[in-house]
Amino acid sequence: GCLGSEEHSDTAPRPDSNTEAVDPDYVSVRSATEPVIFSSDNDPERTANSRRERYDGDFLATNDDLDQIEFSSTEAGTELASFVEGTDFETESVMLWSAGVSECHEIHLTAVTLDGGEQDPHLDFCRRTRPADTSCDEDELHTVAYAVRFPVDGQDINSHGSGMSSDCQDRPRVSPFDT
Repeated sequence: GCLGSEEHSDTAPRPDSNTEAVDPDYVSVRSATEPVIFSSDNDPERTANSRRERYDGDFLATNDDLDQIEFSSTEAGTELASFVEGTDFETESVMLWSAGVSECHEIHLTAVTLDGGEQDPHLDFCRRTRPADTSCDEDELHTVAYAVRFPVDGQDINSHGSGMSSDCQDRPRVSPFDT
Protein backbone atom coordinates (compact mmCIF):
# COMPACT_ATOMS: atom_id res chain seq x y z
CA GLY A 1 0.00 0.00 0.00
CA CYS A 2 0.96 3.61 -0.36
CA LEU A 3 0.70 4.60 3.27
CA GLY A 4 1.09 2.83 6.53
CA SER A 5 3.24 2.11 9.48
CA GLU A 6 5.34 -0.66 10.88
CA GLU A 7 6.58 -1.67 14.30
CA HIS A 8 9.87 -3.50 14.43
CA SER A 9 12.35 -5.27 16.62
CA ASP A 10 15.10 -6.23 14.20
CA THR A 11 18.84 -6.72 14.37
CA ALA A 12 20.74 -3.87 12.75
CA PRO A 13 23.73 -4.58 10.48
CA ARG A 14 27.12 -4.70 12.20
CA PRO A 15 28.59 -1.17 12.36
CA ASP A 16 32.19 0.04 12.46
CA SER A 17 34.35 -1.36 15.28
CA ASN A 18 34.23 1.85 17.38
CA THR A 19 30.45 1.71 17.64
CA GLU A 20 28.04 -0.70 19.27
CA ALA A 21 25.12 -2.08 17.25
CA VAL A 22 21.77 -1.81 18.97
CA ASP A 23 18.92 -4.27 18.46
CA PRO A 24 16.20 -1.62 18.59
CA ASP A 25 12.50 -1.50 19.07
CA TYR A 26 11.16 1.10 16.70
CA VAL A 27 8.07 2.24 14.91
CA SER A 28 7.85 3.90 11.50
CA VAL A 29 4.94 5.79 10.00
CA ARG A 30 4.20 7.41 6.65
CA SER A 31 1.68 10.15 5.95
CA ALA A 32 0.53 11.67 2.68
CA THR A 33 -1.55 14.33 4.42
CA GLU A 34 0.38 15.42 7.52
CA PRO A 35 3.64 17.27 6.71
CA VAL A 36 4.64 17.55 10.39
CA ILE A 37 4.04 14.40 12.45
CA PHE A 38 5.88 15.65 15.54
CA SER A 39 7.51 18.91 16.59
CA SER A 40 9.36 20.31 19.56
CA ASP A 41 8.16 23.28 21.58
CA ASN A 42 11.60 24.70 20.75
CA ASP A 43 11.03 24.52 16.97
CA PRO A 44 10.20 27.79 15.25
CA GLU A 45 6.96 27.81 13.28
CA ARG A 46 7.74 26.19 9.97
CA THR A 47 5.97 25.64 6.71
CA ALA A 48 6.14 22.12 5.43
CA ASN A 49 6.07 22.33 1.68
CA SER A 50 9.46 20.80 0.92
CA ARG A 51 11.58 17.84 1.94
CA ARG A 52 13.93 20.10 3.95
CA GLU A 53 11.11 21.64 5.93
CA ARG A 54 9.71 18.20 6.76
CA TYR A 55 13.03 17.09 8.25
CA ASP A 56 13.20 16.96 12.05
CA GLY A 57 14.95 15.04 14.78
CA ASP A 58 14.83 15.01 18.56
CA PHE A 59 16.46 12.92 21.27
CA LEU A 60 14.33 12.27 24.36
CA ALA A 61 16.06 11.20 27.57
CA THR A 62 13.42 12.20 30.16
CA ASN A 63 9.69 12.66 30.60
CA ASP A 64 10.40 16.41 30.59
CA ASP A 65 11.88 16.01 27.09
CA LEU A 66 8.73 14.14 26.04
CA ASP A 67 6.59 16.99 27.40
CA GLN A 68 8.32 19.32 24.89
CA ILE A 69 7.11 17.25 21.91
CA GLU A 70 3.78 17.75 20.21
CA PHE A 71 2.49 14.89 18.07
CA SER A 72 -0.03 15.50 15.29
CA SER A 73 -3.55 14.32 16.02
CA THR A 74 -3.50 11.91 13.08
CA GLU A 75 -3.11 8.14 13.04
CA ALA A 76 0.63 8.52 12.36
CA GLY A 77 1.11 11.02 15.21
CA THR A 78 -0.92 8.90 17.62
CA GLU A 79 1.10 5.79 16.77
CA LEU A 80 4.43 7.57 17.34
CA ALA A 81 3.18 9.12 20.60
CA SER A 82 1.96 5.76 21.90
CA PHE A 83 5.34 4.13 21.19
CA VAL A 84 7.31 6.97 22.82
CA GLU A 85 5.03 7.05 25.87
CA GLY A 86 5.83 3.35 26.39
CA THR A 87 9.48 4.22 27.06
CA ASP A 88 10.94 3.71 30.55
CA PHE A 89 13.10 6.83 30.75
CA GLU A 90 14.89 5.43 33.83
CA THR A 91 16.67 2.90 31.58
CA GLU A 92 15.78 3.89 28.00
CA SER A 93 15.72 6.85 25.64
CA VAL A 94 14.12 7.59 22.27
CA MET A 95 15.25 9.28 19.10
CA LEU A 96 12.60 10.80 16.83
CA TRP A 97 13.40 11.38 13.16
CA SER A 98 11.29 12.54 10.21
CA ALA A 99 11.86 13.52 6.61
CA GLY A 100 9.98 14.32 3.44
CA VAL A 101 10.11 11.76 0.68
CA SER A 102 8.50 11.61 -2.75
CA GLU A 103 5.47 9.38 -3.07
CA CYS A 104 7.59 7.13 -5.34
CA HIS A 105 10.28 6.42 -2.72
CA GLU A 106 10.54 4.79 0.68
CA ILE A 107 12.97 5.26 3.54
CA HIS A 108 14.30 2.32 5.55
CA LEU A 109 16.23 2.19 8.81
CA THR A 110 19.42 0.23 8.12
CA ALA A 111 21.51 0.58 11.31
CA VAL A 112 21.14 1.80 14.88
CA THR A 113 24.36 2.38 16.82
CA LEU A 114 25.79 3.89 19.97
CA ASP A 115 29.24 5.48 19.85
CA GLY A 116 31.59 3.15 21.70
CA GLY A 117 32.98 5.87 23.97
CA GLU A 118 30.26 8.42 24.60
CA GLN A 119 27.23 6.18 23.90
CA ASP A 120 25.92 8.86 21.50
CA PRO A 121 23.09 7.43 19.33
CA HIS A 122 23.15 7.36 15.54
CA LEU A 123 20.59 6.21 12.98
CA ASP A 124 21.39 5.20 9.41
CA PHE A 125 18.73 5.21 6.71
CA CYS A 126 18.52 4.46 3.01
CA ARG A 127 16.12 5.63 0.34
CA ARG A 128 14.88 3.41 -2.46
CA THR A 129 12.34 3.49 -5.23
CA ARG A 130 9.05 1.85 -4.32
CA PRO A 131 8.00 -1.28 -6.25
CA ALA A 132 7.07 -0.70 -9.88
CA ASP A 133 3.46 -1.77 -9.28
CA THR A 134 2.96 1.10 -6.77
CA SER A 135 1.06 3.98 -8.33
CA CYS A 136 2.79 7.23 -7.42
CA ASP A 137 3.60 10.79 -8.41
CA GLU A 138 7.22 11.93 -8.01
CA ASP A 139 6.03 15.48 -7.27
CA GLU A 140 3.85 14.43 -4.32
CA LEU A 141 5.60 14.62 -0.95
CA HIS A 142 4.91 12.31 1.97
CA THR A 143 6.37 12.48 5.46
CA VAL A 144 8.10 9.46 6.97
CA ALA A 145 8.84 9.38 10.69
CA TYR A 146 10.63 6.95 13.01
CA ALA A 147 10.76 6.60 16.77
CA VAL A 148 13.70 4.42 17.87
CA ARG A 149 14.15 3.23 21.45
CA PHE A 150 17.69 2.95 22.85
CA PRO A 151 18.65 0.77 25.84
CA VAL A 152 20.43 3.65 27.63
CA ASP A 153 18.93 6.28 29.92
CA GLY A 154 20.30 9.06 27.70
CA GLN A 155 21.04 11.49 30.52
CA ASP A 156 24.70 11.86 29.51
CA ILE A 157 24.25 11.91 25.74
CA ASN A 158 26.32 14.70 24.18
CA SER A 159 25.06 14.45 20.62
CA HIS A 160 22.94 12.38 18.28
CA GLY A 161 22.88 12.02 14.54
CA SER A 162 21.62 10.32 11.46
CA GLY A 163 22.80 9.52 7.97
CA MET A 164 21.11 8.74 4.67
CA SER A 165 22.25 6.59 1.78
CA SER A 166 20.67 7.07 -1.62
CA ASP A 167 20.63 3.32 -2.21
CA CYS A 168 19.43 0.37 -0.16
CA GLN A 169 21.75 -2.47 -1.10
CA ASP A 170 20.14 -5.08 1.14
CA ARG A 171 17.37 -6.03 -1.32
CA PRO A 172 18.37 -7.53 -4.65
CA ARG A 173 16.90 -5.82 -7.67
CA VAL A 174 14.80 -7.95 -9.96
CA SER A 175 15.93 -7.85 -13.57
CA PRO A 176 13.34 -6.13 -15.78
CA PHE A 177 14.09 -8.67 -18.52
CA ASP A 178 13.57 -12.40 -18.60
CA THR A 179 16.91 -14.01 -19.42
